[in-house]
Amino acid sequence: NFLLLDEITQCNPQLPSGGKMIVDVQDFTAFWDKASETPTLQGLSFTVRPGELLAVVGPVGAGKSSLLSAVLGELPPSQGLVNVHGRIAYVSQQPWVFSGTVRSNILFGKKYEKERYEKVIKACALKKDLQLLEDGDLTVIGDRGTTLSGGQKARVNLARAVYQDADIYLLDDPLSAVDAEKITILVTHQLQYLKAASQILILKDGEMVQKGTYTEFLKSGIDFGSILKKENEETEPSTVPGTPTLRNRTFSESSVWSQQSSRPSLKDAAPEDQDTENIQVTLSEESRLEGKVGFKAYKNYFTAGAHWCIIIFLIPVNIAAQVAYVLQDWWLSYWANEQSALNVTVNGQGNVTEKLDLYWYLGIYSGLTVSAVLFGIARSLLVFYVLVSSSQTLHNQMFESILRAPVLFFDRNPIEPSYNESLHDRLCVSFFHFPSTSGITELWHVP
Repeated sequence: NFLLLDEITQCNPQLPSGGKMIVDVQDFTAFWDKASETPTLQGLSFTVRPGELLAVVGPVGAGKSSLLSAVLGELPPSQGLVNVHGRIAYVSQQPWVFSGTVRSNILFGKKYEKERYEKVIKACALKKDLQLLEDGDLTVIGDRGTTLSGGQKARVNLARAVYQDADIYLLDDPLSAVDAEKITILVTHQLQYLKAASQILILKDGEMVQKGTYTEFLKSGIDFGSILKKENEETEPSTVPGTPTLRNRTFSESSVWSQQSSRPSLKDAAPEDQDTENIQVTLSEESRLEGKVGFKAYKNYFTAGAHWCIIIFLIPVNIAAQVAYVLQDWWLSYWANEQSALNVTVNGQGNVTEKLDLYWYLGIYSGLTVSAVLFGIARSLLVFYVLVSSSQTLHNQMFESILRAPVLFFDRNPIEPSYNESLHDRLCVSFFHFPSTSGITELWHVP
C-alpha cells in the first residue's frame, strides 16, 4: 500500500530570480491521518522574511514539530499553501550522528574552512567538549554517537546545520542561536528565548491561537506560562487502544519546558554531560561464556541439532568405538606375548616351539579391527550430523532474529560490534566440526 500512495510534492529549495528567501504559509490545514476528523494543523498563516526569527510555542501535541514537517514538505496540505524559497537546514530534537570523526559529522561533506569552522565550534559551545576529547575533533565517535553524551550529540547536530550556511533554519528545540542573517523558525518550550524572536506563533490542538511580537503579547496581557502550564501538571497522555495516533506524530520526542537562564554554563549542563572525562568509553561488552562453560550451554548447543534420543545413542557408540580401538592394540600385544612364551627348552634337547592357533588370534584381531572401523565411522557420522545440524539451526535462528528485529534495535545498538560477535561465534561453531573428522583419520592408524 505504501508504494501506491501519491508522491509528496517537494518544496523548491532554489531561490527565486530576485534572490529573496522567504517562508510563506497561508491558510494551511493538514492531516497526518486523513481518516481523522481533527486536523493536525489548521488555518495557519504567517510569513518569515530574511533576518527574522519565528518562535513557535505550545503544549505537547499542539503540532509544533508537525509545522516544521509542513515547511520541509513532509506533511502535505489538504488546504492552503506553503511557499519556501531557499536552502533548508533542519535540526531535530533527537540528535542524529553517524560513525566517523566529530569533524566529519560537522562538515557533512562540505569543504573544510578553518575560520568558519572555528566560529561554528564557538557558537555551538563545542570548544570545551573538543578539549575533553583525546583527539579533539578528530576523535572517532562510535556508531550513532555511542561515545558522546546526549548534550554533546545535540551540539554536534546543531553545528552541522550551522556550518552548512543554509538560507532557512528549522530548529526543533535547540539551546543555541544561529546566524542573524538567516530565516529561522524555532520550536521551543523554553520561554526565555521568546524575547529574541521577531514573531511569536502560539499553537494549540493544531490551531493558531495568536501571532505577534513579544511586546505585543506583553501589552495584550497574554501569560505564556499559563499556556504551557498544562505540560508541567500532566504527563504525556496515554493512548486508548484502537484510536489513531498519527495526528500527534512528530519527528522526535518533546523537550522539557525550562525557564532557566538563556545562557547555561557548562556547570549547569553537568548532569547531562557527566563523566565527560571518560568520553572515549564505549558500550560495555555483552556477557559471554569463556573458559569453564556450564552444562546448559552444551545442552543448548547439542539439542539444537538433534533430538535427545540421538544424543543418548551417541554416547554408547562413542564408548564402543574407543573400547574397540583400545582392545585392538591390547589384543595385538597379548598375541605377541603369548607367542614369545612358547619358546622354551625341554630336557636339554633344544628349543621346542609350540604352535598357537593362528586362526583364533587372527580372527579376534580382525573382529576388533572391523568393530573399530564400524564404530568409528558411526561415531564420526553421528557427531558430524549433530554438529552441522546444530550449527545450521543456530545460524538460522540468528539470521531470522536479525531479519525480524525492529528498526529501533539497529538504531540503539552499534552494527559493527554485533557483526563481529556473530562472525566470531560462527567461526567457533565451524571450528568445532574438526573433532568429527579427526575420528576418521584414526581409522587408518596402524599400531
